[in-house]
Amino acid sequence: MVRFVCGLLVTVALALPVAAVAAEFKYGIIDMQHALNDTEEGKKALGRLKTKLETENTVLKGKQDELRKLEEEITKQGYMLSDAARSEKELKFRKMRDELEKYREEKSNEFAREQKDATEAVLKKVLGLVDGYAKQEGLGMVFESSARTQGMPGSVIWFDPKNDITAKIIELYNKKYPLN
Repeated sequence: MVRFVCGLLVTVALALPVAAVAAEFKYGIIDMQHALNDTEEGKKALGRLKTKLETENTVLKGKQDELRKLEEEITKQGYMLSDAARSEKELKFRKMRDELEKYREEKSNEFAREQKDATEAVLKKVLGLVDGYAKQEGLGMVFESSARTQGMPGSVIWFDPKNDITAKIIELYNKKYPLN
């Protein structure tokens, strides 16, 4: 019986500090995608990129239509054209197709670069605000949780919504970095 009581006392003594530490541990959750996209600067960057993408898609569609017309022309007139004329049109078609592919790739790379630059600029500021906010609020950790990361190894599956700091970080961001 004495052994049982001693064992119980040791277990309780060890559990108390753990319970006290657990009760004091505070954490935050942030949806980085939401934070990046919903700051005023993020919205402006997304709008600018969307406009540019729509413009480029219009140009690209025009070039594709031009290429399609030339292909139809070659197909319809092919048997009526001389070998030299047909070869010339086919050469023009291949050149246009190659130029279109090069244009598409260049614009895709350019768009990806601009998107990356815009995201990194906002991300750097968001991370600085998260750091300051976490220290100010005494948070032991801040976890990232967004729809795109759920189910991935190490992702947050569930959390108490009161620990979500996303809206607060967006609010702080918009105050600290207002658009001119």
